[in-house]
Amino acid sequence: MAEQLAAAAAAALGPLLKAYWALAAGSVIATLLPVPLPRAFKDAVTLAACRGKLWHSKPDALGPLRDWSVPQSWFLHFYLLGAACNAATLAAFACCGAAGAAAAAGGAAAGRAALALALFQFHLLRRAAETAFIMRYPRDARMHGIAYLFGLSYYAAVPLSLLPDGWLRSLPHALAAPTGAAACVDGWRAEAGELLKQGPAVAALAGTGAATFLLGNALQFASHLALARLAGDAQRRSEKTAYRIPRGALFELVSCPHYLAEIIIYCGLALAAGGSANTLLMLVWVSVNLVLAAGATQAWYRARFKTYPEKRRALVPYVY
Repeated sequence: MAEQLAAAAAAALGPLLKAYWALAAGSVIATLLPVPLPRAFKDAVTLAACRGKLWHSKPDALGPLRDWSVPQSWFLHFYLLGAACNAATLAAFACCGAAGAAAAAGGAAAGRAALALALFQFHLLRRAAETAFIMRYPRDARMHGIAYLFGLSYYAAVPLSLLPDGWLRSLPHALAAPTGAAACVDGWRAEAGELLKQGPAVAALAGTGAATFLLGNALQFASHLALARLAGDAQRRSEKTAYRIPRGALFELVSCPHYLAEIIIYCGLALAAGGSANTLLMLVWVSVNLVLAAGATQAWYRARFKTYPEKRRALVPYVY
C-alpha cells in the first residue's frame, strides 16, 4: 500500500510542478496585461512583488495582511534552503542514477539534468555568500510575508524542476535502490558519459547553456557589487536614504541589470537542461515576474529623482 501511494505521489509530482509554475506565471501575466480581473487580485500580486525601495509605495491590498513583512535580508534564507535542497537532489540523482533509476530519463537527459543541478548549486552558493557578505540592505528594507513564503517554496521546487520527468516518475524505485559513495561516483561518470555520447549538437547546446548561465552570474555579481557600494557610500556619509541613482556599466542602459542577469541565468539553465517543459515554465515565471518588478523600480526611480536619465530603460537595453 505504501509503495502504491509513493508511486502515485511520484507520478503526480511532474504535473504538480507544471501547475505550480503555470499558476505563478499566469498570475503575473494577468497582472501585467489588461485582463478583466478584479483590481484587488492585481494589487495583491503587485504587493507581493514589492520589496526594498518599493515597499513604502506598495498598493493597498490584502486588508490586514497588507503590512505583513519580513526583512529583505532574509533573502539569505532562500539561498541556504535552495542550496540544501539542490545538493540533496544532486546527490540523490547521481547515486540513484548508478542504480539504474536515472536511465528512465533517457540518455543525455540524465547528463543535462546533472549539469543543470551543478550549475544551479554554484549560483545558490554564490548568492548566499553575496547576500551575507556583500549586499547592504537598509534597516527599513522589507518584503511581504507572502513573497517570503513563496520564495521558500520556489527554491525547493527549482531543483525538482531541473530533473527529467522520467526520473521523477521512477523516484520511489530510485530511493529504494542501494546507494553509496562508489555508486555516486559511478553515477556521475555514467551521466557525463551519456551526455558526451550524444554527439556535438547536444554537447554544444549544453555548453551554450553553461556559458550563458555563467555570463548571467558575472553580470549579476557586478551589478550587485555596484549597488552594495552605493549603499555603503550612503551609510558612510550618514545620508537619510541608502538609495541613489546607480551609475556605470550596464546601469547606464537599464535600471535593473541584476534582473536582466537573472533572466539570462535561467535561460542558461533551461538550455543546459535541454529545454524541458518545467524549465521553460520556470523561465517564463522568472521573466514576467522581473518585468513587473523592473517596471515598478523604474517608476520609483523616476518619481524619486527628477534628474533620472530619460533614455535609461527598465530591463532590456533600448527596448523596455
